[in-house]
Amino acid sequence: MKLTIAALTLALLITGCAKKEKTKAESISDIQKREGTPVTVIQASRSQIKSYEVAGGSIEGIRQATLVCNTPGVIESLFVSVNDAVNEGQPLLRINPDIPSQLDITKAQYDNAQKSLERVEALFKEGGASQEMLDQVRAGFTAAKAVYLSAHKSEVMAAPFAGIIVQVYKPLYRNADRGNPLIEIADIKNVRVRLLVNETAIMRYSTGQTAYAINGRDTIVGRITQVALAGSDGNHAFNVEAQFSNTNLKLRPGMFITVRTIVEKKDGVVVLPMEAVVKDGKKNFVYIVVNGIAKKIAVTTGIRGGEFFEIKEKLAGNETVVFSGSSNLLDGMKVKIVK
Repeated sequence: MKLTIAALTLALLITGCAKKEKTKAESISDIQKREGTPVTVIQASRSQIKSYEVAGGSIEGIRQATLVCNTPGVIESLFVSVNDAVNEGQPLLRINPDIPSQLDITKAQYDNAQKSLERVEALFKEGGASQEMLDQVRAGFTAAKAVYLSAHKSEVMAAPFAGIIVQVYKPLYRNADRGNPLIEIADIKNVRVRLLVNETAIMRYSTGQTAYAINGRDTIVGRITQVALAGSDGNHAFNVEAQFSNTNLKLRPGMFITVRTIVEKKDGVVVLPMEAVVKDGKKNFVYIVVNGIAKKIAVTTGIRGGEFFEIKEKLAGNETVVFSGSSNLLDGMKVKIVK
């Protein structure tokens, strides 16, 4: 009896092992033939696609100027600091010149000439002064004013336009020589970025195109305002200028920024992810799924927008297209759609 049970147990073990060996013997290829090659799919659709060119450049104020020293001397007064907003004509600093100052003298001469002009004009109205005398006094006043303004400009530096102080090059009580940069001012409510574009891409740019300045997580919308007609002889690069509104002052002069420009846009075209398009030599293909069978179709791609292609022909826009797994497919193979 014990021998019979042992023999039966051994027979069951042998049978179980044989079944396991038979299960292991089935290959992936056999499973794929039975169930189909696993693929993921997407639904082709018609939508808008935008093609971009990407270039980088440094930010400048829409107006930006570096004010330099005209009269050597010591910076006697400094009226502004970096980030200060200033109005046009506002005094920025005063220099105590190395040569005797003419500012006070010319100011006194200007004031006297103005008073003389006022007196003579009053006399002229009453008939107590001739036209010749009035003309002479006016000429003297005009000359005194010009001399005073010249002296004032050489010693008191004023803002040439309204803007933000972006740099102060010389601190208080430092010497300044002729030609030294003293203050940089910029109008940064609007900014521009000068892009260098290669000779291949320049033909895709034109004025008025929408451009996006990428600043960290912020995307600021602007436009292309200038496209150079001639490039540099050295590197064959072309200058393209983009302008952006900067009312929140997040874009600062000197920052390097990436600009994406929409150079082409199409509406209502068939669009597929690049991953769904299979390249075979010089031709492009997609696999569509019809009744569980993969069908290989040659397609022509149009513009590229990010990670997507425009499909110009052969697809109506409602097909089930293989997204991943196409590298394992051949035309006519059975497929299994998986998530």
